[in-house]
Amino acid sequence: MGTLAVLVILGVINWLSVQYSARLDLTENQIFTLAPQTRQIAQELAQPIRLVIFDTSPNTQDEELLQRYRRLNSQFDYDYVNPYANPRLAQEFEATRPGMVFLEVGDQRRFLQQLGPDQRLSERTITNAIDRVVRDRTLTVYFLQGHGEYGIDGSGEAGYTQAATSLEEKNYTVETLNLAETEAVPEDASVVVVAGPAQEFFEPEVESLSAYLEQGGGVLLLLDPQTNPGLAPLLDDWGITLDDRLVLDTSGAGQLVGLGPAAPLVTDYGDHPITRDFNGGRSFYPLARPIQLQEVPGG
Repeated sequence: MGTLAVLVILGVINWLSVQYSARLDLTENQIFTLAPQTRQIAQELAQPIRLVIFDTSPNTQDEELLQRYRRLNSQFDYDYVNPYANPRLAQEFEATRPGMVFLEVGDQRRFLQQLGPDQRLSERTITNAIDRVVRDRTLTVYFLQGHGEYGIDGSGEAGYTQAATSLEEKNYTVETLNLAETEAVPEDASVVVVAGPAQEFFEPEVESLSAYLEQGGGVLLLLDPQTNPGLAPLLDDWGITLDDRLVLDTSGAGQLVGLGPAAPLVTDYGDHPITRDFNGGRSFYPLARPIQLQEVPGG
């Protein structure tokens, strides 16, 4: 599905790499290296938070992960508590079994995850919890519906359920939107995703999207080749023209992963905030269409 790869690329937010420690991670898979997203979010933490792990003994890998968070920001702290040695504290947290992990912010506590032999501390879970503390407002992503777009409810063979779930795990609110019913983009929309429409938009719908963009909104367009969603009036205002051809990669690189020339390989992403942290990584774009760009007055 051509639009899926585009969603992954364009959905990445600019997370700047921050130098926080002189230690080197020489493990094969860099299991002790925090992601750029984590470093950015942790450094923005302005109030004390504490992770409390109820377990009989610390896990070496888990503790290394926690120490990396603490080195990033002294506002982050953690404690290992043996629930059998300190049953009163375990009762206060309602820790009913070993391996339970809680986040404490001020006088508020909430359960994060359950640890086990095959389930260690998750960087994603910790970072998302910190993000809830750092973020002062909820960001809402609307997936447009009504034109044959890919769904986010798990129905059909193709869809964006995984993308929607991932956004929710990162503390975004995910909703669907039908402009034929609402007539305007909701005021709480942080971004509107138009994922693979198969039918043309009505003129009032295009006008609604244009008005939303003029007010500072963001729209992520994922448009498959050889489709015409009728968005030319909107795209013209931004100097964008869709090309009906297909991007082909004749280098043969796609064969390395079982793909053909219709899945171009990209390793150079230029200097742009969205792709700055890709660091020359490889990505493939099956069934991608070219676009033409031109400068527009005031653009």
